[in-house]
Amino acid sequence: MAGYFLYSLDTGSVEKFLADPTSDQLTRYAKPLAKSLQKQRDDLEPTDPLHDWPTDAEALTPLVQQRLATIDWYADLSVRGKGLWEGAAFSFLTDKRSRKEFNFRAESDGISFTILEKLHEHFGVAADTVTDRMFTQFGKMPLRCRYRQLDRPSWEDFCDGLVYVPWHGVHSTADAAQLIEELKAAEPTVLADDDAEVEREYAEELLPMLEKIVKKQRLLFVQVDT
Repeated sequence: MAGYFLYSLDTGSVEKFLADPTSDQLTRYAKPLAKSLQKQRDDLEPTDPLHDWPTDAEALTPLVQQRLATIDWYADLSVRGKGLWEGAAFSFLTDKRSRKEFNFRAESDGISFTILEKLHEHFGVAADTVTDRMFTQFGKMPLRCRYRQLDRPSWEDFCDGLVYVPWHGVHSTADAAQLIEELKAAEPTVLADDDAEVEREYAEELLPMLEKIVKKQRLLFVQVDT
């Protein structure tokens, strides 16, 4: 089933990593990025900062450390560069060591796209458009990503690799609380079709999971599955 896989992370542990990553964490972050650069660096635009980065993990580590210290890891990267960096971020956050360090927990076996589509319908926001509403950012905002695709990308541009569309997101406790408010406001639209599976996902999975994350002050990790 295409949709979202939902997990949670310990907020304090992730914040500690962002503020002062250990040498081991830097190395683990650099390794998947090095592998990607070995295969795809020549495909990057010459103006992309990653274009001139080394493909050896050890040599990459200080450059990774510098970028991790910035407030936006993605802003100056090309579309392909954003994808490479996101891939490294995802690999790092989900590796065996990180799962233990960040208390990585599975929260749901899967939520279909339907509920989020209903939120777009209720609030009159076009699909694939990102606004200040949390449901439009769901699964589209990796760590330290301030990038906004404000206009809906065309299918042709997406297929041609001309737009960056993230495939995972890491959302704060405040984001989760905002999403709860949006879900409750849109509840009549979400449940309008008397779809038993949608009702179950809404009442038994998504809403209780978000409320638990807010109560425990954890981060919401969303993986988009297409």
